[in-house]
Amino acid sequence: MAYDLLQTAVTGILAAVWLPIWAVLVLVAMAGTLAPLRSASTGALLPEILTGDRYVLGRSIVQTISSTMQIAGYAVGGLLLAFLTPQVALLLAAGSYLVAAAIWRLSLRERAVRTPDLPLRATVIETWRNNIHLLRSDRNRRDLLLALWLPIAALAGAEATLVAYAARAELPEGSAGYLLAALPVGMVLGDVAIARMFRPAMRARLALPLALLAGAPLLAFATRPGLATGIALLIAEGTCVAYSLPLQAAFAELVPEHLRGRGFGLFSSGLMTAQGLGTAAVGALASAIGPALAITAAGGLTATTVILLRRSFTAARLLHPGH
Repeated sequence: MAYDLLQTAVTGILAAVWLPIWAVLVLVAMAGTLAPLRSASTGALLPEILTGDRYVLGRSIVQTISSTMQIAGYAVGGLLLAFLTPQVALLLAAGSYLVAAAIWRLSLRERAVRTPDLPLRATVIETWRNNIHLLRSDRNRRDLLLALWLPIAALAGAEATLVAYAARAELPEGSAGYLLAALPVGMVLGDVAIARMFRPAMRARLALPLALLAGAPLLAFATRPGLATGIALLIAEGTCVAYSLPLQAAFAELVPEHLRGRGFGLFSSGLMTAQGLGTAAVGALASAIGPALAITAAGGLTATTVILLRRSFTAARLLHPGH
């Protein structure tokens, strides 16, 4: 709830006051500091509410809703900007964060507070030291996090380059939005399919081939595909990102209950950092060799990281992560 209230304040300030770019970036970065905290709390709460196979189904629903709202956000945002000023659109966005905060406060039942494994006034250094211990103390846990972070980092870099690709390829006006929306469409399809159509054992077996295939559609961008082909390729890529569902389920089982908040906080902050670094790296590469080849390279990097981390994807380890 605190995250949504902070986002309400930041978005309201951006709507009401004209700020220089550096100040906008500082405000947005400040708001983002609470994002891992919210991800940690929701990540720890979900396996507490939903156990066993219900966790995978629940996680699938959460990710499906998130991807669907992302698609809707692109559409509604574009529509609002066609009829309203950016300031009014930002005020509406601030209102949506306020509604989200109210939903958190009114609909979530109070739960017992866990005994913290760190002092409440632990320093940043102490927190990082314990996070490093959480990674190093269990190889399975570390490998799962790397398998969740690194391929997604390369894919995020490719996604961030799509606007430049649409401009360089001289695609029709508005094509970048369609390309960006294609990814969450594929993610919705993939999450629904793997959660609803396959049993846990089959999900575990599909994790590795799906992860390997996630980068394959990006290789076709070397041929500079048009809009329709590009959309199809990106939907296929998004579908394969469902590889992460069985990995997340295994990670949830592997982290002790009293450490789940910290474990999922580490997962979400690491994922955000990896996505940021991937975006910067692929963006820099695009400046040197062009967007099409940079996206292709990101696809190759995705497959390479999966091959290097293939031990994390074995079915036995995903079904019995503690062994």
